[in-house]
Amino acid sequence: MKSVSFILVIAVVTLLLTACAAPSVETSTHEVKISGFTQGLMKQDADEKWRVYLPSDTLKYTVNGKCTADGVQYSCMWYGIAFDFRATDSQSTLACTTKSTSPSEYADPTHTYGKNVSTWHWKLRLNGKSGHINDQFYVINEQNVETDTTRCSYMGEPVLTFRTTLLPPKK
Repeated sequence: MKSVSFILVIAVVTLLLTACAAPSVETSTHEVKISGFTQGLMKQDADEKWRVYLPSDTLKYTVNGKCTADGVQYSCMWYGIAFDFRATDSQSTLACTTKSTSPSEYADPTHTYGKNVSTWHWKLRLNGKSGHINDQFYVINEQNVETDTTRCSYMGEPVLTFRTTLLPPKK
C-alpha cells in the first residue's frame, strides 16, 4: 500500500511541476475600431485635403470634378467615405469587398482593373494607431441605378459595412 501511495504522490508532484514549467501562451488582440463614419459627395479643400461636403448614401450622378482613368481624363463625380479609427497595431490593412447590383468598370489613374465586374476586392491602409480616413472614389458615367454594398474586415473580423446607391442623371 505504501508503494501505491508513494507512486501516486510522485505522479501528482510530476504533474504539478510539468504544469508549472509549461510555457505560457500570450494572446495578442488585434483590433480596429471605426467611429464617426460618413459618406457622400467629396471635394478637395484649398489645402488639398479631401472631405465629404454633401453627406448621403444615395447619390444622383452629378459632375463635380475631373478624374483620370487608365491615363485618360474625364469629367466625373467624386464621392467617398470618411471615418475615425483606433487600432492596436501601428499599421493595419482593411480587406474590403464591394458587391454591385450593376456591373461596372474599375480603374484608377493608371490602370483598368476590370470591365463588367460586379464584385471588387480592395485594400484600405490605416497608418498609425489612430487617425482619420478620407477615401475617394469616382464615377465617370452612371447610366443605371447601382447599389454597392461594401464590407471591410481586419484579420477576418468585420469592422465596417456600408451601402451606397448611385442614381443616373435625369434624362
